[in-house]
Amino acid sequence: MAGPSRYLNVSDLRLAAQRRLPKVAFNYIDGGADAEVTLRENSRAFEDVAFRPRSAVATRSCDLTTTVLGTTLQLPFLLAPVGSSRMFYPRGEEVAARAAGEAGTGYILSTLSGCHVNDVKAATTGPVWYQLYLVGGHDVARAAIARRAIDAGASAIVVSNHGGRQLDGVAATIRVLPEVVAAVQHLAPQVEVLLDGGIRRGGDVVKALCMGARAVLIGRAYAYGLGAAGGPGVSRAIQILRSDIVRTMQLLGVGSVSALDESFVDVPPQWRDRA
Repeated sequence: MAGPSRYLNVSDLRLAAQRRLPKVAFNYIDGGADAEVTLRENSRAFEDVAFRPRSAVATRSCDLTTTVLGTTLQLPFLLAPVGSSRMFYPRGEEVAARAAGEAGTGYILSTLSGCHVNDVKAATTGPVWYQLYLVGGHDVARAAIARRAIDAGASAIVVSNHGGRQLDGVAATIRVLPEVVAAVQHLAPQVEVLLDGGIRRGGDVVKALCMGARAVLIGRAYAYGLGAAGGPGVSRAIQILRSDIVRTMQLLGVGSVSALDESFVDVPPQWRDRA
């Protein structure tokens, strides 16, 4: 095999990015805060969720279409905002957005972008959203909190710990997803819940969807592809996750992401104690 098709999983893309990029650039993608406990736990915690497949169910095709904030997407994941993507590949934000559009999904542009938002939008046929940081310190951040945001009219909430890059030792995002979903369903069931952090396999995506996420955001998974091979690398990361999702759903015996629910997973009971 030649080109990005030789990469079989996200781990392959990570190793390729490590070989290609300067150490400082790779470490920026790959690293986390302090001892990197939360960074590791974001991915590992998915192992605590077990699938409950349906036997003897014919699933010849899988519909991965979903809607997020009224926008129809062909995949149940979007490309998360990753700052300074131009360190990984020239005009990296535009390159990644183009790959997202070609795959039928959306791209979220980081506040710390190396490309102008208009150029990123022009590079893709898909939706482009913008990550706007709240600047103003602790009081402003407190005013934007998972209840006040809803009261202010927020249409969706992202369950995120910034990929384990800020405060180490906080819970993995999949670990707190049931608590957040339960709170949102109680307060404002029309609000959508998205999950960010630790997604490395299509099975991770499916578990999050089963547990109530409308869709997930992938960051490092596509950033490794961008660093490994530019646009084709991002496309390969998307393709890997898409194929994983389809295979997982077929083995679960479900033909549409809209049909995924908690009956397809066993979630540790202690994860619900605070819900």
